[in-house]
Amino acid sequence: MGYGSGDVAGNVVYVLLSAFVMIYLTDTAGLNAGIVGTLMMVSRLFDGFSDVIFGALLDRTNTRMGKARYVDAVGFRRLRRRDHRDLRDPHRAGVRPPSTPGSSSPTPSSTPCSTRPTTSPIPH
Repeated sequence: MGYGSGDVAGNVVYVLLSAFVMIYLTDTAGLNAGIVGTLMMVSRLFDGFSDVIFGALLDRTNTRMGKARYVDAVGFRRLRRRDHRDLRDPHRAGVRPPSTPGSSSPTPSSTPCSTRPTTSPIPH
């Protein structure tokens, strides 16, 4: 009973996200609904085959830590290393550096708090 209710929750999230992606790709991106449906079907088929392949790979894995714990530990170490690298050097993660003083777009830290835009739509 507990596993089934958790699986229902995951499927509800999947259906909502799939519907959002389908509406976005057809209405905003302008793709044909048949193409979007085919892409989603191919991705689900790939997911089904990859689950079987990786499940068989995990079944053959025998380490002193167990079957899946070794894969989890290796994945965790890789993610931790990547996050540490990105936090240490944010430019590698794609974060843009703040603008320098005197540039056309001032950063919030270089702008005085009392400055308000002259054409504010909000009445003061």
